[in-house]
Amino acid sequence: ATATKEDLLSRDRYIATNRFTVRPGREAKFEKRWADRSSRLASLDGFKYFHLMRRVALDDDANSGIDPLASTDPFGNYVSFTIWQEKKNFNAWRAGDAFKEAHGGTSLFAFVTTMVSSAMVLQGAPKPAFYDGLLQQSIVPES
Repeated sequence: ATATKEDLLSRDRYIATNRFTVRPGREAKFEKRWADRSSRLASLDGFKYFHLMRRVALDDDANSGIDPLASTDPFGNYVSFTIWQEKKNFNAWRAGDAFKEAHGGTSLFAFVTTMVSSAMVLQGAPKPAFYDGLLQQSIVPES
């Protein structure tokens, strides 16, 4: 039997993800770009948090590098998660200036620069996927 909307858990968050396949040898440049970029996400209504993750092999030690097969896997070797309170908050970000700034859309020069830089680092375009957040579990952080 097919589940109905009433059978499913209610969304408690909205998650936007992007999978990236970074060219071998360009991983540090990719990570630095994310670490150094300015972002207004934290000031936006409904934004909860952002997380960039690097794929590693199961038996790797902490921060030992990347999974050697990750750059050939269709799922890529990096993924970003942006967690929003509601889908409408994500949609407002996409329609606003903060999205344009984050994606090089403030001018033609900025856009072209972003596209050229991305082409040199990435193998293909990012692959977006969107999710309903259903069950969150966490612990209180130590101070």
